[in-house]
Amino acid sequence: MRAKISNVELKKTVGYINSILPSVEILPVYSNIKIEVKNNKLYINGGNGEIFAQKVLNVEEGEDGTVIVNGKKFIEVIRNLPGEYVYIIKENEKLRITSERVKYELIYASDEDYIADFTPPELNSIKIETKKIKNIFSPLIFAAAKSTSSVSAALRGILFEIENNNITGVATDGHKLALCKSNFESSFNYQGIVPSLFFKAFDFIEDEEVEIKMDESKLFLKDSHSMIITRLIEGNYPDYRNVIPQDYPFKLTFDKSEMLSGIKIVGVFSDKITNGITMNLKKDRVELLASSPESGEARYDFFVDYKGDDFNVSFNKNYMQDILRNTYGNKVVIEFIDGESALLIRPEEESDFKQLFLLMPIVY
Repeated sequence: MRAKISNVELKKTVGYINSILPSVEILPVYSNIKIEVKNNKLYINGGNGEIFAQKVLNVEEGEDGTVIVNGKKFIEVIRNLPGEYVYIIKENEKLRITSERVKYELIYASDEDYIADFTPPELNSIKIETKKIKNIFSPLIFAAAKSTSSVSAALRGILFEIENNNITGVATDGHKLALCKSNFESSFNYQGIVPSLFFKAFDFIEDEEVEIKMDESKLFLKDSHSMIITRLIEGNYPDYRNVIPQDYPFKLTFDKSEMLSGIKIVGVFSDKITNGITMNLKKDRVELLASSPESGEARYDFFVDYKGDDFNVSFNKNYMQDILRNTYGNKVVIEFIDGESALLIRPEEESDFKQLFLLMPIVY
């Protein structure tokens, strides 16, 4: 096996594969990647047991062949290489990687030490603009439960739903909920719970349009240079429609950057356990307040659009910052029922693309 490849393109590719490899090495089959040269193309394949990804690169000079190597070590090598081109050669039971004055030799593994590639589903498929699918799912990743949390496996994923000519994504960890929806004509309905890591690979998609195939156990995404396939998470997702209140008596509209700045300023003195900040509302003004016995107290006030009764509500500063950073637009609306019910947060401007967040308040 032999290949001459652009260093810049190879570095992009290993970033894509690195995003889905296990952060901690457990078994060789989950830590190794497959590198294949075939018909003047370089294929780099990797997976973690749930997700499998492949990236394709053009080869300037090539000789067909396949090799299995440790993924993290290969990626570390490529990131350190200088020069315009990288040369990869398999010979004498080692993989030689060179560029300018740098030379690495990696010991490669046997074929048995690589996870088998998944078979793409064939039941249903759609083609969709890459920008649209990113806009729906990228802002949801933060809201899914972390893999270390004790909640059900379903909450560690993102709900992917096609229904009534809409594509909807939903993520929640029980403290916050994120929903994005956009119009999309489809001849079928579909629902699956997708590992949140799957959607991080969207940042590496290059084409303006992607193909998505799906069945009851897998989801597959493909463009001309890459593909990623994931097993779906088994279980039932919570009925998100029943937790979104339909009527809010109080409405606050504000500049997103102003609120983020205020939270950052007073958050220095927020309680270490709850990370709580209290928002005191008066006519056309908001005061943010944070205090702790160890540090003291901080206040920050600014003008807003609010015509309701005097009101206060407390929230976790980290959750609110995450929500605002993922909310589209410069103007944001928060709607309230009382100090104990979920806050609804959304962009002020609405179109055929719908976005909303729920955040449970802190009740002292």
